[in-house]
Amino acid sequence: MAYTNINKLTTIYIVQEYYLQERKRGVTAKRIKDNISLVYPMSTTTFYNYLACNVRAELRKLNTNFNELNKTKDHVIRTISEIEREAYGYQFSEKN
Repeated sequence: MAYTNINKLTTIYIVQEYYLQERKRGVTAKRIKDNISLVYPMSTTTFYNYLACNVRAELRKLNTNFNELNKTKDHVIRTISEIEREAYGYQFSEKN
């Protein structure tokens, strides 16, 4: 089977979705990057490069199952929230 970059694209997709979710809550980009780095260690440059990618189009080209991808995303975001709670000793209140 040929190599594809699906794992990297999945990571980028998760980073972008987490960023959008947290920005709606009013969290700064630096804090979001710090939280993501607890699970996916990366530099600030890499973080912004990930945000600049059109990952959805790339994933569509690879015929990715977005239902499965969203399950993975939800799991990773829950993990980030748990680690954030442990690392910082609190959790942001949910805004609806």
